[in-house]
Amino acid sequence: MEGRGGNINITCNGTDQSNKPVSSGVYFYQLKAGDKTFTRKMLLMK
Repeated sequence: MEGRGGNINITCNGTDQSNKPVSSGVYFYQLKAGDKTFTRKMLLMK
């Protein structure tokens, strides 16, 4: 991802939108900044 530099920290608490725990697995997330959207994946291991 290109930008002005710096660090971004994102925390995942392992729950869904209803605050229920999710299973271990691969999940996709999106970051939106201005007119750009980045889709990445993360591995959640419990």
